[in-house]
Amino acid sequence: MLRIRGSFSAENCVKAVETKLKEFGIITEKHIVACVTDGASMMVKFGKIMSCENHLCYAHAIHLAVCDVLYNKQIDLGENIVEIEDKSHEEEDNDESEELIEDLDKALDLEFESGVGTDASFHITYAEKIL
Repeated sequence: MLRIRGSFSAENCVKAVETKLKEFGIITEKHIVACVTDGASMMVKFGKIMSCENHLCYAHAIHLAVCDVLYNKQIDLGENIVEIEDKSHEEEDNDESEELIEDLDKALDLEFESGVGTDASFHITYAEKIL
């Protein structure tokens, strides 16, 4: 374990990790195949400097994306009100359904400022009760 207090550059992080591993007889160029880090810019740069492969942790990326949606992303649905009218089964119109889906796509447009990419698909289905 290597305790770091305060800010730390990627170059200094590489030196500190290599020094700590050498204490155990581990040489990064010879013994380390890959490292896994979170998506922080310093850690991404750390992975590029290291002599091994670097992989970003998928679990951490998913966690950041979920936090962005739940806590950081404010969705204003005030301008994107979707009205659903009563329709009988005989009057079903596919164009109106497509417009509804397009309106919902605009309302649920997810863009993340933190650089985390996501690809989401929403499937919208509804049923009508026929009396």
